[in-house]
Amino acid sequence: MENPAVTNAKWWADFWETIENWAFFGVVLTLAVEFVAVQLLKSPRRVIDDARQLEIAELNNSAERLRGDNLALQTVLLPRHAGIIGIDQAAPADKWFAGTENFAGTEISLQVVADAEAQNLANEIAFALRARGWKTRFIDEKTTNFLSARIMDGVQVSYPIGKTWTPDTQNEPWFIWAKAANSLATALTRANLAPGGREISAYGLRNEQQSVGTYGLSPYFDPPLEGVYLQVGARPVAETIEWIKRGRPDSLGNIPGLLSKPPP
Repeated sequence: MENPAVTNAKWWADFWETIENWAFFGVVLTLAVEFVAVQLLKSPRRVIDDARQLEIAELNNSAERLRGDNLALQTVLLPRHAGIIGIDQAAPADKWFAGTENFAGTEISLQVVADAEAQNLANEIAFALRARGWKTRFIDEKTTNFLSARIMDGVQVSYPIGKTWTPDTQNEPWFIWAKAANSLATALTRANLAPGGREISAYGLRNEQQSVGTYGLSPYFDPPLEGVYLQVGARPVAETIEWIKRGRPDSLGNIPGLLSKPPP
């Protein structure tokens, strides 16, 4: 008969060995579960991280767009200038109006809406052009038969259209006026006078007499206009606000800071 003490010792040895085996199995099982969990969590975590990064990027872009919107609105509310004064540097007009001196001698007729800020801008533009050899004159509806109150916000550059180019009419004076007008439009665009991030373009003007009942709706010069015609309206606040509402697209229609969400 086996000694009771030995029997008791064997029982406890078997018991603790079983506990040890189960503990080892538990450790292995825990490690296996942890490994599987880590692998299974990679995809959801990646989705969550990507979504979080996209959300952060969208918030940053929204903040940047708001800053841009505020800056655009603040800018359009400021008085406009043609850059004829430089503080501790050359006058910006030297760069903005570069090239217009090639059309020295061109006459420009300026019609201005009844607005003090617009009149000051027109004076500065006239000064910049006179410094480059242009002949400037201020006119009103008595000359243009066009009501000054109907001048659109911003600035519009035009020139009279004459005969179409042919070998016999290749020296028509309006060909030069068109080039001068385009040069001026480029200068005014450089001066940031175009609302909504677009460019100012010169356009041809047909000097046609208006029918009865339409007086004041479009310009008509008698005697005919010779040179370039510039309309200076009020600050284009309404157009700028509408441009901001559309996301401030550039001349190609691209909206700054616009993010496209990746496909799921």
